[in-house]
Amino acid sequence: MKKIKNFINKLLGFLFVSVICFAPTEGYLLAKYLFEPNGFWANLFLAGLAIYIGGPIQFLLFILWLALTFYFWSPKYNYQSNRSRRLY
Repeated sequence: MKKIKNFINKLLGFLFVSVICFAPTEGYLLAKYLFEPNGFWANLFLAGLAIYIGGPIQFLLFILWLALTFYFWSPKYNYQSNRSRRLY
């Protein structure tokens, strides 16, 4: 039972970090869906704006995502609630 809880906690943590870290990409896709750019210049403007504003932020968040993913899925990380810890 402890292994299942540990796996679910790792999975939920991974999903939460993934949604937060890829927010600039999700914002770009939402803007592209809402604005519905027609033609080359509209698409180029939207892509250039996304690269200029969201590019550096997305790069830093991707590095954070890699670090947190390795942390969550490393064998050393095991979630334990305060009730299950034993103090010796």
